[in-house]
Amino acid sequence: MVKLPRVLMVVMFVMASTSLLQGADQEPPAAKVKSVRRPCYVCDKCQAVAMKPGKCDKCGVEMTEKHLLLVKDNIAYLCACGGGCKCEMKGDDTSKCGCGDPVLKIDLKGMPQEVTKAMVGMFPPKNSPEKQKACGYCGMQLDQYGHSRILITNEDGSEAGLCSLHCAAVDAAVNIDKTPKLVQVGDYNAKKLINAENAAWVLGGNKPGVMSKRGKWAFENKTDAEAFVKDNGGSIAGFDDAMKAAYEDMYADTKMIREKRKMKKKSCCEH
Repeated sequence: MVKLPRVLMVVMFVMASTSLLQGADQEPPAAKVKSVRRPCYVCDKCQAVAMKPGKCDKCGVEMTEKHLLLVKDNIAYLCACGGGCKCEMKGDDTSKCGCGDPVLKIDLKGMPQEVTKAMVGMFPPKNSPEKQKACGYCGMQLDQYGHSRILITNEDGSEAGLCSLHCAAVDAAVNIDKTPKLVQVGDYNAKKLINAENAAWVLGGNKPGVMSKRGKWAFENKTDAEAFVKDNGGSIAGFDDAMKAAYEDMYADTKMIREKRKMKKKSCCEH
């Protein structure tokens, strides 16, 4: 489990959420998805599946409404608690629904293609951070920040792709009830994701950071970090120190970002 400075997260919660998010010129983070009905109809005799109520085409038995929980590896997982259900699967246990009822598993092989397609279509694809194009807070394009980007994977399975440690600190403060399972960061040289907790970090130096005046760079190998410090200055630190520095710089960096955006808007208006 990744350890984050919890006290600092609490202290910065109000400042991060009001100073940065309200002042930024981007869309706010998406609201949490509410539970929805995903009805389908199953023949209790032969386990045929249909998307509309009626009698089974195979045996003529009246089909029963079920609630679709998950489609994985061509298997449909359904809650048997009946019509109007809005249950969701909890955790990795596919044997029980979130309501406690047993889960009905149906092999979709051999089912009409339109039925399988409709069931899969009930689950919109998640905005995977690996395919995410822009940082969820500042809106900057992630493919331009391979040397500083952050990928947070939480214990509940949710993920966040961010441009920098600055925006990762904002995310940690806003989502204070989420527990990070893994935090990855772009290696400054290789621009590949590495374990942020195991990385050698460099704080400061003559290269300004991303969304921050003070640089905060990660290196997979300590020798690379030492070489960077020799050429550019700064000091070698660990992940906790880097996160602490991100919170310490938050207020000044937010003011800096706002002023830059203000000047950019003014320049655009003048032209």
